[in-house]
Amino acid sequence: MATIRKLRGRWQAQVRRRGMKPRCKSFDTKLEAEKWARDLEAQVDRFGAAPDTRILESTTLGELLERYQREVSPTKRGAQCRRSSGSTSCGAMSLLTGR
Repeated sequence: MATIRKLRGRWQAQVRRRGMKPRCKSFDTKLEAEKWARDLEAQVDRFGAAPDTRILESTTLGELLERYQREVSPTKRGAQCRRSSGSTSCGAMSLLTGR
C-alpha cells in the first residue's frame, strides 16, 4: 500500500512492500503522486519486484553502447568482421574484393 503525504510544499509518494526496498518520489500535485504509486504497485504485482532505476540514472549512453558491442554484437551474424580504427572492415567492398 502506498503512502501519500505533503512534505515541504510537495507531495511525496512512498511504496513499501515486503522483500523490496521502500521507494519514494516527490511530485508537485497529489494526483501525480497517486498515479506514480499506483503504477509502481501494479508493476510490482505483475513482475514481482520493481526495477532498480538508480543504475539507469548513472549509466551513460556511451556505456550502454560499449556494453552492447561487448555482449550483443558478438552474437550477431556479422560478428566475424574485424574492427579496425572504429569502422568495420566487412562492408560491401570487402564482399566484392574478398577481403
